[in-house]
Amino acid sequence: MGVSMMTYVDVPRVTHNTTYRITTSGAMVKVNAMTGIHARRFVSPILRQCYPGSGTCQSCNWPWAVAEGHDVQISERSSCFPLCEDCWMTLVREGKDEEIVRLTREVYDTYWREAPEPWSVYEAAMRREIVRTREQLG
Repeated sequence: MGVSMMTYVDVPRVTHNTTYRITTSGAMVKVNAMTGIHARRFVSPILRQCYPGSGTCQSCNWPWAVAEGHDVQISERSSCFPLCEDCWMTLVREGKDEEIVRLTREVYDTYWREAPEPWSVYEAAMRREIVRTREQLG
């Protein structure tokens, strides 16, 4: 007997610390953003099937159709969001600066190689944004 992957998904565009409701085959699954990146990664295959072709957060793989990107100003002319707001906040709170830089480098190497700014500009922007976020958190 086969199991239906999904009946439908009820996931609004999300912001930090939101509870996401994903309905599959009549069963309700609740994932709170604060439960961590691992819980988000567990749910991400379902969401990616619902939003094929949508880009995803480099950390949890949630589609941008339902996840809010954490925007980082790279230069006067450009910005980027390699991570969703929830993953960004989780990694900053956990002091995983190098993980943020590593994930951003993966995106840079894959999609932004032709960007007008070199990697060093992106890396410096990420590190500035990590410091700014920590200052806001207090």
